[in-house]
Amino acid sequence: AIGAGCPSLTSLNLSYCGQVTDVEVQAISAGCPSLTSLDLSYCCKVTDAGVQAIGAGCPSLASINLMYCYDVTNKGVKALHARRPSLNIHR
Repeated sequence: AIGAGCPSLTSLNLSYCGQVTDVEVQAISAGCPSLTSLDLSYCCKVTDAGVQAIGAGCPSLASINLMYCYDVTNKGVKALHARRPSLNIHR
């Protein structure tokens, strides 16, 4: 799975990867605890559930790009911000 066995990975750009879903995002959150930057722009199959998994599983994350992630709602972004207030969220 994507992100499996990558505990030292700090930056990941998956922009325009239209087949990325919450399953892959959850695998990233479980396998990439050192991630500081994640670009999911144009990953149209990612939802609030995937964003919540990233918030829970990537404690070092400083920046996330969610531009054009149409299934990530304001509710999901607010929940992510509530969990990680210092996170820079590009929307």
